[in-house]
Amino acid sequence: MKLVYKNPVELAKIFSAISVIVNEVNLDFNEDGLSIFGLDSSHVSMIFLKLNKEDCLEYMCIEPVRLGINLKTLTSILQTGKESDNVVIENNELDSINIVIQNDSRKIEYEIKLMEIVMEDLFIPELEYPISLITTSGYFYNLLESISVIGSDDVNIKIDSGKMLIVTG
Repeated sequence: MKLVYKNPVELAKIFSAISVIVNEVNLDFNEDGLSIFGLDSSHVSMIFLKLNKEDCLEYMCIEPVRLGINLKTLTSILQTGKESDNVVIENNELDSINIVIQNDSRKIEYEIKLMEIVMEDLFIPELEYPISLITTSGYFYNLLESISVIGSDDVNIKIDSGKMLIVTG
């Protein structure tokens, strides 16, 4: 399995936003790309992320592989990169993942030991939503941070007249 992505900072923002809800996840690589399913510790919030192989500079996965990883560790590594760097993620061994952040003038290599995360296979049912929100990963991260500051167990996100409202119970 090998994934080359054009911007480690962008990838770090995506994984950092997810790590606000869940710390440890399984990265599922298959012929179509990378997907992440995760549940928070109280099994209230579910996360699903799909990174298509077309979103990568290079992507190769001969057979499906599931890699358990700590997102905060992965995010910390990705944050050492710059927007002009590429990040290479490879799994050559059964117990670790190799990450290389590089550009024309430098190359930094990391190795993260994998975790065994036992989680039942989850699926998202096909649903039709009347509203679609398209935003940047940075804005989404700030939104999740704002929600965590509120400190309420009950948070509703509503779209009304083209505006997004966050209402706490």
